[in-house]
Amino acid sequence: MKLVPIKCPQCGSILKVNDKLDKITCNFCGAELVDDDISKLKVEGEVLLTTINCKKEIEVAKKMYTAEELRDAFKKLESVLKSDEFNHDAIKLYLLWGLQDLEQDSKYIDYQLFLLYYNRLKVIDDKEDSSLIKKIDSYIDKRNSLIKQNNETDKKMGCIFSFIFVLISFLIFVFIILFSNSAHEDKYSIYILDSPQKMSVGDKIQIHYSVGKNDVATEEAVTFHSTSSNATITDNGEITATSVGNFSFCVSLNRDRLVSKCTSINIIASCDDSYTFNAEYSEFYDRYYGFTKYAGTDFCPGTYIVHVDPVNSMAFNTIYTPRETYFMRYDYTFGLQGQDKEIVFLEGAWIKVDYGIKSITLTKK
Repeated sequence: MKLVPIKCPQCGSILKVNDKLDKITCNFCGAELVDDDISKLKVEGEVLLTTINCKKEIEVAKKMYTAEELRDAFKKLESVLKSDEFNHDAIKLYLLWGLQDLEQDSKYIDYQLFLLYYNRLKVIDDKEDSSLIKKIDSYIDKRNSLIKQNNETDKKMGCIFSFIFVLISFLIFVFIILFSNSAHEDKYSIYILDSPQKMSVGDKIQIHYSVGKNDVATEEAVTFHSTSSNATITDNGEITATSVGNFSFCVSLNRDRLVSKCTSINIIASCDDSYTFNAEYSEFYDRYYGFTKYAGTDFCPGTYIVHVDPVNSMAFNTIYTPRETYFMRYDYTFGLQGQDKEIVFLEGAWIKVDYGIKSITLTKK
């Protein structure tokens, strides 16, 4: 026998009744309830039972937080929000404690999960939450500003190091030219005849060259060599592209390695009829993490039918090009399941998917 709580519609008293009964009498006011009224009250009672359980768990979380068992307190609230995604009290506590945790630079919460609950709080749209929302907005603005400053600093340092590297490379090049001209009476030169600017992953090409001695063609042994890892090059100059990136190689005279000719080839993604990109799954957080893929690097530009496979009802997906946003959706009810869309990806466009999405498939139209 299962007892469920129901609320009397006459006096508002909470009763515990056998879920098999078709007729009951209120112990407090004597009201009789039958048939459909009972069924309706049972459904409301089961919802009430869930609410009661969530309130108990929230109280346990408060005690943990008071005892400075912060990690356990956050996990308890996350457990509540798994069973009741929009539990107002649990969301407010998580955000209030989480904001304090983030401001103290602690590591007890996941920032992405914090943002997820923050968006749910805005959906609830309770005026009493306005103060907390303003505080969170202020923290997010400060955090983003700090990230931007750090990125600008890194960019400046990168420019400085690049300038120094270019300067040193130029000085070394000048030294090599001067040394080569003074040390050898015979002047050798190497010419690469037919190196392409681009090739796709999996392609093979043959590099042809010529060697000149005092501007006269001659037969001399050469060596092909490269430090790049996204292609292989054989002793006779056959290149096989293995991964996306910039492949640099040199042809050097065997008798004198100072006589050399270097160039590079841009290796792009092979053009398939379809692509499937899967998100990584975290057992610790019991969810899928997002990812970003680029047209021209991870897949070829073109027109595709985009299919997104979320794993729950909370899914956020954006698809961008360098100049225009083609698609943006935040759907709390149905996610993106089955909502395929035709999209034209230009060179340099990218796909970004976030928390809750299992995979995304592109099928060339």
